[in-house]
Amino acid sequence: MSRGRLPHGSAGKAPHIGGMTQAAFNIPAETGPARPLFTLPLFGALFRAMSDSAEATIFVIFALAVLAIAGAVVLWGLPALVLSALAVVPMMFAFYIAISWPFGR
Repeated sequence: MSRGRLPHGSAGKAPHIGGMTQAAFNIPAETGPARPLFTLPLFGALFRAMSDSAEATIFVIFALAVLAIAGAVVLWGLPALVLSALAVVPMMFAFYIAISWPFGR
């Protein structure tokens, strides 16, 4: 067999790694700057789900925020929960103004 050519019958097949195909390892096919995010232990699956569909993006962002707050509370305790609640106050203030604004008058 000459160098650089595939053996007969292997064209179009997934590469084998120790007898298993690449698909068996569930390795994402994407390359580039997002690739390292997919390998993170806890957040990698969430980043892969976010890249798969646009509909899941808002739920993934919400799950990441909840995980970040939970991790901060485990690490720093009640002050982390208080500071995260304090950060939400301006957003809720704007939300209450938006829903009470007289649009039809």
